[in-house]
Amino acid sequence: MAKQQHNIINLVFLCIIVTLFCACWVPAATEELAAPVFLFGDSLLDVGTNNYLIGSKATANNPYYGIDYPNSTPTGRFSNGRNFADYIASLLNYSDESPPPFLALIQDMGNFNRNILGGVNFASGGSGVFDRTGCQAFTNVVSWKQQIRQFETVCGNITQSLGEIKAGKLISNALYIISVGSNDLFDYHRFSPPISGPHFLANLNNALAIKLKILYTLGARKFGLLGVPALGCSPAIRSMNGGACNETLNSMAEAFHDSTLTLLHNLSQANPGMHYALGNSYKLTRVIIDHPALGGFKVASNACCGQGPNKGQGKCMETSNLCKNRDSYVFFDLFHPTQTASNYAAIFLVSGGNQTVSPINFTTLANIHV
Repeated sequence: MAKQQHNIINLVFLCIIVTLFCACWVPAATEELAAPVFLFGDSLLDVGTNNYLIGSKATANNPYYGIDYPNSTPTGRFSNGRNFADYIASLLNYSDESPPPFLALIQDMGNFNRNILGGVNFASGGSGVFDRTGCQAFTNVVSWKQQIRQFETVCGNITQSLGEIKAGKLISNALYIISVGSNDLFDYHRFSPPISGPHFLANLNNALAIKLKILYTLGARKFGLLGVPALGCSPAIRSMNGGACNETLNSMAEAFHDSTLTLLHNLSQANPGMHYALGNSYKLTRVIIDHPALGGFKVASNACCGQGPNKGQGKCMETSNLCKNRDSYVFFDLFHPTQTASNYAAIFLVSGGNQTVSPINFTTLANIHV
């Protein structure tokens, strides 16, 4: 009897120890996960999506792209090093650089569900608001519509991993960074469709509203849009315009910013819990292009790497004329900024005032708890 009582006492003691241990230890699966960042859009955010596309002419997986990236590796970023996606993710403390492309993550399906919890980059160089944008110029791009379908797949996998309630919380508190519109305007300029500029912009805004509402329906609540820069002053456009900016194209970029700001305000009023920040990339880039010394730059009219007038004809290649002091250039190739210029602009979007981003900056947007 004494031995039986002793065993019972030991069992009770063991149960107390186990109970205390379990009260102090929480499995990793039940910990609250940090909200991720999801990125959509074009080459300003693309970190290698187009490397996986067969026949795409919108690629940056060759030297001298990536010359200032670690190990001088061409990663598919349209930059000499890091790009907007990297700097925004870093400045907002999501990660050291952008999360990987969706098309890279699906190469490792065994870890796919775990990896997507840290965020996903869907952006594809050449894509735009319209479904066919970039196809005529670049043959093969991942349209924004397709990117949203990929995100829908990610949402399903997150729900499968975490359950509906936790997944919904994670998705709604994630930050959604979007860069679209530039290629739509470039296509309009290149191919001159039989439609007036104001009518084209009205259609563009309608298509933008539809895509944003689809993302909202999928659970997105915090939208950070980069805005369209001063496209008419890119080396590519200057090379076709005697070295001067094309102010017609610039006017369309500026008008698109204004109409997008109105659109976002209206959407946020009609859709509960929606928050947004819109970068005034037109104003920001125009100031730096017109007054490069303000940002510590010396050259704003020519690309660092390219051919022809303003080095604006053809993408950067290993046979191109590459500048030596890349930090002094605003543009790396015919369309895209250097990593220094991307970092400079990202700082204004992340922590700037309403002259460069409104109605709030990306930091304030990221810190909103939905």
